[in-house]
Amino acid sequence: MRAKYTCDGQDISPPLSWSDPPRETVSFVLIVEDIGAPK
Repeated sequence: MRAKYTCDGQDISPPLSWSDPPRETVSFVLIVEDIGAPK
């Protein structure tokens, strides 16, 4: 991920977009995992 989208950069959300989903699509889910974070 580019630094500007992290707390060390500008701490802004990265641009996300979807196009042409199947007609039956009701919603999207985005799961982000930080493998470096302590559990």
